[in-house]
Amino acid sequence: MEKRTTQLISMYIVFFAMIAVNALANIIPLNGYNTGEVSNMYNVYFTPASYTFSIWTVIYIGLLYWLIRISLHKQPVTATLMWIFISTCICNALWIVFWHYLFDGVALIILGLHLVSVLILYAYQRQQRASYSMIIPVSIYFGWLIVAFTTNIIYFSVATLEVTDSTQLLLAYLALTVIILISMAILFSVRDWSILLVFLWSMSGIAVKNFSDQWTLSFVTIILMIFLIIISFLYLKQWKKIKYAN
Repeated sequence: MEKRTTQLISMYIVFFAMIAVNALANIIPLNGYNTGEVSNMYNVYFTPASYTFSIWTVIYIGLLYWLIRISLHKQPVTATLMWIFISTCICNALWIVFWHYLFDGVALIILGLHLVSVLILYAYQRQQRASYSMIIPVSIYFGWLIVAFTTNIIYFSVATLEVTDSTQLLLAYLALTVIILISMAILFSVRDWSILLVFLWSMSGIAVKNFSDQWTLSFVTIILMIFLIIISFLYLKQWKKIKYAN
């Protein structure tokens, strides 16, 4: 069996193993909880509404599309690419296990490693000058993990450090500020609209979830969403003008 085929088979095996772990964790369910129930054990203001987590379906379908496209020789398969991808899948599966067993501190560390592994995959794809259709699945994955890691930091603060509601609210505003700053950095450096759309999607979930109990946070989130949309639109308009002028 040639090396490329072996590498691809390894990537598919680990990918579907990751999907199986995520599915079984909710079907069994692992430790008697589904993933959402663990998330809802504490009222974390920065956690988006439940509908936003449907993005995981988009992420997994996107990654399968990415794998199939690579299989069709749309991009060379290297040992580096294989191990980066495998590491993302392992981190994903490990996070689910520790999350379900309520080891939120360990889960936070693993999610941080997961974020780093997907960031490396994202950087690798851009370095290879992959087509935009090949970058989008990884972009969505990367964007959502930024939100997930930020949310898990606040979850850990509430569940383990037992911060007060006022401190948690302050952390939520700080997290929103960080998301906006990251959005600006992404907009002006790599112009990755997929990540910005993921941020807007997650912010919509934060606004919806907090609308009744924390309406000020909800209102501020909506204002920041509008700000991000306007800035993105103006930048895109200016960038197109400069591009066509040249």
